Amino acid sequence: MEDSQAVFDRTSRLNVVCWNALILGYAENGDDTMALGWFEQFVQCCGGVADSWTFVGVIRACSSLASRESVESRTGTKIVSLEKGMAVHSRARSLGCQSSIYVASSLIDMYAKCGSMVDARRVFDKAPSATRDVVLWTTLVLGYAENGDGEAALEIFQLMKSEGCHLDVRVFAAALKACAVCSDLRSGEAVYEETCRHGIGQDPVVVSCLVDLYGKCGSVAGAQRTFDCSGPCGTATWNALIAAYAQQGDSGKVFETFSKMLDEAAAREQGESNGAGLYLKPDSLTLVSVLTACSHAGLADKGKHILEAMPGKFGIQPSIEHYHCLVDLLGRANRVEEALAMVEAMPFEASAVTWTTVLGSCKSVEDIEVAKVAFDSLVSLNDRKSSAYVLMAEALNK
Repeated sequence: MEDSQAVFDRTSRLNVVCWNALILGYAENGDDTMALGWFEQFVQCCGGVADSWTFVGVIRACSSLASRESVESRTGTKIVSLEKGMAVHSRARSLGCQSSIYVASSLIDMYAKCGSMVDARRVFDKAPSATRDVVLWTTLVLGYAENGDGEAALEIFQLMKSEGCHLDVRVFAAALKACAVCSDLRSGEAVYEETCRHGIGQDPVVVSCLVDLYGKCGSVAGAQRTFDCSGPCGTATWNALIAAYAQQGDSGKVFETFSKMLDEAAAREQGESNGAGLYLKPDSLTLVSVLTACSHAGLADKGKHILEAMPGKFGIQPSIEHYHCLVDLLGRANRVEEALAMVEAMPFEASAVTWTTVLGSCKSVEDIEVAKVAFDSLVSLNDRKSSAYVLMAEALNK
């Protein structure tokens, strides 16, 4: 993007295509702040000449912003991202760009990531039936699934099929994710049978979703069997298997599978594996599962070592989810003061989840001072759910 920006800055005659390329470039590279900032400059410089692709880039930037924002407990949505997204949507509507299928699908994705499926469904329903392609349907199915409403996602999937829409790998993957959300193994296996009839049953995306489905339904044997019967697997499939074992609390199998993943990744990098050329490298989700396993096994020091080694060894900057895993791990090990120190030192603003984790740890340790800090922090976040008071009461009764 530095080179892209330099070319943009040297261009004497900028048109909407140049602006769109820059805004979309920042959005696709995850720099939502720059994308939104350049959009505001574009509006000031060029007035109302924005087109559909301008809004696709800006809406994607709002989606990127939402992916890093915490859900507001009272509304169940991501307020800041949702407000920015709605403002962009209003501008798109005023310029007649909402009817674009690309803008519509981007809006559905953005509203889903902000946790507002009511708005996502409203955009879908306003789209002309003739323009509802597989991308638009898939975005809606996936939105419901990722917001925890698997039943609604499967209803949309069935409606999509009844209207004769073309089915591809991505919509089958979304349907399998919906089944996993519902822990509906029977429906999931039926969806998988459909993928086989379409000749895509061994597609890596389908396989990883099927492994995840078995894991979410508590069948680690099914997850392992699916993994073993597939060809060389990518990162997503390895992650699904590791997560399946982590969900069952089988820390030994998590560490064993993670070790095999690292060995396989090294073999592929050296061209010594049948899967050479297929991308395989531990990512952020891999390490969440491994840290969760450390928590279940009470391996506090090992968890701290993994978190500290993430940037250097794996090239991954720890996210707030990784810190939450470690805070939970330290709390389970009765090291609540250390957990509090971790919260105060982490490079993120502590959320309600963070403080609830700390406060919950104080139930088993007689440390009222730490409990009071966590409780007061929850109250300052306006998180007045009864669970905070219950946890504090339990800490005081200790």
